[in-house]
Parts: sequence; structure tokens; C-alpha cells
Amino acid sequence: MLKFKYLIYCAVITAFFAACTVESEVKPDSSKEWDSISFLIFNTDNNHYDLLDTNSKNYAGGQVTFIHGSKKYKIDFPKDTTKKFKYEPLKVEKAADSAKFCINFGKLNGAKNYDDDFIISWKLKKPAANQPATAEDIVHLRHIIFGDQSSTQWLFNGNPAEIDSTSASFQIKRIVK
Repeated sequence: MLKFKYLIYCAVITAFFAACTVESEVKPDSSKEWDSISFLIFNTDNNHYDLLDTNSKNYAGGQVTFIHGSKKYKIDFPKDTTKKFKYEPLKVEKAADSAKFCINFGKLNGAKNYDDDFIISWKLKKPAANQPATAEDIVHLRHIIFGDQSSTQWLFNGNPAEIDSTSASFQIKRIVK
């Protein structure tokens, strides 16, 4: 009987501290205007062909899938519209400061905390010998707001990116035949 009372006591104390933690969590300053978060993905091959340019002989844009949370994105919508799952549109455009095409994920809410993975799957037409036809890259965004301050960190395939701002671009190079 004593053990049962002890367990009840521990559960009540744990619930109390959990409730205090949630209530004291720092909320974003609603009077501050937060910059939106954006990032671009570039993809070239070892021959310097832009894999997102439809004129490239190794064009990979039609085979890109982008996953964030419970949503899947694709450059081209699936042709079979009878499937239950539909993809969200994904923008490919020429970068303003480059002649290369890029995937523009769009704008994320800068007043929100993120600790999320963005998973990009590519399918190459002509992979090099001993290279898989499908490749995957992971961009991790950690954006934490505390009062009227924020901290933004990016990881690319598990490695810290030298970017600490709310706008980032990633250059991916693929080895093809």
C-alpha cells in the first residue's frame, strides 16, 4: 500500500512540474515583426549540368520528392489522380542571383519554432557506376524563438551548415555517368 501511495505522489509531482514548464514556456513577442524563413536547393552533376533544368540530359526535377512533416511535395503532380494521396506543389525557378534553377520551398513562418527535417529524394536518370539511382538529402532546420530574439541553425545531411540566418541555399552535387 505504501508503494502505491508513493507512485501516486510521484505522478502528481511530475504532472505539476510538466504543467509549470508548459505555462512558463517563452512565447514569441507578438509585437515584433519576424522575418520569414526561406531556403533554396540547387542540384548539379559532376559535369556541371543543372539537374533542375529541363534541358539537362540528366534532368532530375521530375523525380524529386520533398517531405516535411506529414506533407509530401513534388515538382510535377502525379498523373494518376485516382490515388488517395496527392502531392503539394513544389516551385522550381531560376535563382535571382544565378542562371541556375533551384527548388524554392517557399516561406516558413518566422514567428514559429522549428526543429524539423526536410527530406529530399532524387532519382537520377544515369547514375555513375556503384552509385544508387535514388539519393536522399536531409536539411534540418532548428529555429528557436525566445522573447524578442531568435536563433536559426541549419544542418545538411547531419553536418552543420555555415549558415545562421533565416535564408539559406544548399548546393548539391551528384555524380553521374
